[in-house]
Amino acid sequence: MRTLTVTPAYPHENCPTEALFIEHQTRALQQSEIPTTVMLAKPWLPDTLAQILPRYQPLWKLPKREPRAGIDTIFTRYLHIPQYRQPQATVRLCAAALAQNLRKYDLESSFDIIHAHGAWPVGLAAPVIASALALPLIVTLHIRDDPRLYTSAPGRTLYSRMFQQADAIVTVGRPLDRFLVELGFEGCKLRIPNGIDLQTIDDAIRGVNCHSQEWGQLVSVSNLWSIKGIDCNLFALARLKEKGIYWKNYTIVGEGPERTYLEGLSEDLGIADRVVFVGRLPNHDALRRVAEADIFTLPSWQEAFGVVYLEAMACSKPIIGCRGQGPQDIFEHNRHGLLIDPPNGDDREPMIVSLTLALEKLLMDRRLAAAMGAAGREKAGEFTWTSNAASYASLFEETIAKKRKFEGLAS
Repeated sequence: MRTLTVTPAYPHENCPTEALFIEHQTRALQQSEIPTTVMLAKPWLPDTLAQILPRYQPLWKLPKREPRAGIDTIFTRYLHIPQYRQPQATVRLCAAALAQNLRKYDLESSFDIIHAHGAWPVGLAAPVIASALALPLIVTLHIRDDPRLYTSAPGRTLYSRMFQQADAIVTVGRPLDRFLVELGFEGCKLRIPNGIDLQTIDDAIRGVNCHSQEWGQLVSVSNLWSIKGIDCNLFALARLKEKGIYWKNYTIVGEGPERTYLEGLSEDLGIADRVVFVGRLPNHDALRRVAEADIFTLPSWQEAFGVVYLEAMACSKPIIGCRGQGPQDIFEHNRHGLLIDPPNGDDREPMIVSLTLALEKLLMDRRLAAAMGAAGREKAGEFTWTSNAASYASLFEETIAKKRKFEGLAS
């Protein structure tokens, strides 16, 4: 059984932490004797522009093909029309670029099944490739797509085609199950959670003394986007300071368009001396930052799953996340961490109040925080990439067998 994985995100030389979880899953499949080739689809633009535009700098001078961790990785570039304008054109160009590379590397007869990660753009383009190669198609959704895509008439047409041609749609958490209901999908749907590698995490944090520093260190690991709620952490910590509740420092690991705003906000709130922005770090270093902290807080209100919560639990940290999001599938409120209220539409005040109380509860009860961290470590062991790969292997085998049976009956 040979698998073609198409994805818009995957670790590469210019961004080794990008979608690291997809590489972990792919390696687990390889270890399960399911050979996999990865086609990473990225927008194309001249290298001179990629050097200038911060968003596209990781795309500068990407290779054509390279082995990574023993996995054949092919870089596919396609012309991209920004802001979801003319999505059918972008998807068509993406499909054409994927097909061209399959021909270029003589891979058109090399696979038994196609596995697409995400809808935009590869999941929406994959039906074209699957149809041309007469292969079954599995699409895994990791995020809720931008409404500009799925609310437009062209976008709805693309989704309809993907739903009709995909043999199964996999989600990583219940928020995406709800998303599929909104889109009117009634086909084969499965939920397969992501995982972690406890041994890799343990190796990364070995030697870190988690209890050598003064109590009250908080950490977030996240892209710096508005939906991640980092600003809400800052507001909550400023309120705790006003109440006289001590916390030592807050470390923010990650990069993104909100960084300048967040740095200014920490200044305006009078807590900049205790807030540290360290930027994007290799996964090994990010894990060590988590291990050095006392509390992991990421009040993201659009989180389909959240491997980072599992990683923090594996580091024995109590977790703070939002109700109704991916973390609720991962940990139990008041046992492994605390769930807080999400925003009420555009009103974040209820969320900041709930978050402030959650942080206060953990900061004021060190024994409770330690107990949650210990329970979280045990719970995290239930989510492994080995288990994830086994679920996908069964799905792939069943899907391939059904297609071959159908083709036999048709002939």
